[in-house]
Amino acid sequence: MDKVQIRELLELSAPSRVSRDEATGEIIVEGVKYLGPRSSNVNADGTHNEYPLEGRIKSEPLYDGASIYLNHPGRDEPGRERGYQEKLGRLRNTVGRSTEEGSFGDLHLNPEHPLAGQVAWDAEHSPDSLGLSHNAQGEGHVEGKSDKCTVTVTNVRSVDIVAAAATTSSLFESVAPMTIEPETVEETPEIEEPVLEAEQPVEEQPEAVDTDALEALRAEVAELKAAAAETERLAGRTRLIAESNLPSEVLSDIFVEQVKAATDDDTAKALLEDRRRVAFHQTPETTTTTTTPPEKSAEDFRAWMRS
Repeated sequence: MDKVQIRELLELSAPSRVSRDEATGEIIVEGVKYLGPRSSNVNADGTHNEYPLEGRIKSEPLYDGASIYLNHPGRDEPGRERGYQEKLGRLRNTVGRSTEEGSFGDLHLNPEHPLAGQVAWDAEHSPDSLGLSHNAQGEGHVEGKSDKCTVTVTNVRSVDIVAAAATTSSLFESVAPMTIEPETVEETPEIEEPVLEAEQPVEEQPEAVDTDALEALRAEVAELKAAAAETERLAGRTRLIAESNLPSEVLSDIFVEQVKAATDDDTAKALLEDRRRVAFHQTPETTTTTTTPPEKSAEDFRAWMRS
């Protein structure tokens, strides 16, 4: 078998399911197709790479936990060490998720990375803006004059997030076969020798970040957090009102709004307690005699009002 360098480019052409791990805060892009059964990649000998189900099942552990980086190294430096600032997360949950249609997993993104929110938003709302570029090695075998090169993945360096090219594939569940950007597969094993890395001491500079776009994204995230906090605060005030067991007769719209607008929970509780004291010690206007207020419960109050 020949040793080959695999660089399959796939596009997120369908909106993804995005969630957040409550315990760790990780942003999870679910159900990503990271490898399909056939590539439209044209090799130097005119063959197309094929990834049989059996081989993809065997390679599942190689992808489970693979690092996810922003952008990918150049074609002439596939093995260079990646910068810390380039790492965005890992590919997880790949084992046991290969089918005839493809192999699937989940992208787990570091929520503290300055571009994690942007990637998650694009994956959910603008999937054609993103793509995955595999940086892996494999063994290829061509039988006779066949136009198929059967590839078995033997090593996975990383799965890189890049700007999507003009492809038509989907990384998410689909019956359509995978289509990727054509590129030449390097079949010379010499490019993998460590000595080549030593002969190319190229110091990579971090790719420039669009600061205006980043600030806009941070502002949007801050607004979403503020809206969520306000929703949670109002829900808490609604619970306080319900737990007070005050009868609906004394819960006017104006009073309810006052409780919700209170600066803190202690103030809201004080308003509810004051309304309770007023309600259970107030003498009805139609009564000319003084009565002793009953026990402080909603049912006693209703019975007292009917007397």
